[in-house]
Amino acid sequence: MKSEDLVRPLATHFNWMANRIIPQLAVDGGIADLVVITKAGYLTEIEIKISASDWRADLAKDKWRARGHYVNGVYTPAGSGEIVRPTVSRFFYAVPADLVARAPENLPAGSGILAVHQRNRSWGYVEVVRPAVRTKARKLAQNEVNELLSCFYLRWWRQEFARWTEAIDENVVETTDLALASPAEIDG
Repeated sequence: MKSEDLVRPLATHFNWMANRIIPQLAVDGGIADLVVITKAGYLTEIEIKISASDWRADLAKDKWRARGHYVNGVYTPAGSGEIVRPTVSRFFYAVPADLVARAPENLPAGSGILAVHQRNRSWGYVEVVRPAVRTKARKLAQNEVNELLSCFYLRWWRQEFARWTEAIDENVVETTDLALASPAEIDG
């Protein structure tokens, strides 16, 4: 199973028609696999894990290390034990249903677990195994939401143009190879 196989059930679970769901977004010191921005402007991060080793490796990321930081002008010193995620109001791990039993013991406090059950390759449903604790994250201003959506929009088009360019380049190579081939090689 690939991480892409979990995205459609997650998008359905988090109501993609009402909320904004953005893949691969930089947020609070890390890259989130999926970010849900609610109509109210609150952000939920979803980290997709498809293997036990991948799940354990996530726990070593910098985003889980407490560090000195400012939130709304108030400084919290490093070592306070507080995990710094000022814009993430909820955090979930989303995993294939058969991986839930192998959850690491030391998951970040307050993190939730979503089990994705597959009915076939792309459709399935999500079960909330462990709810995420809602934190006192700040609400995003509309201009911040617009900026995130704009970044996603521009990134998507850059990827599309790169894909098209690659397809054109491959076609040119095939056409060039064909042009250099003898009639006997073409009829082959």
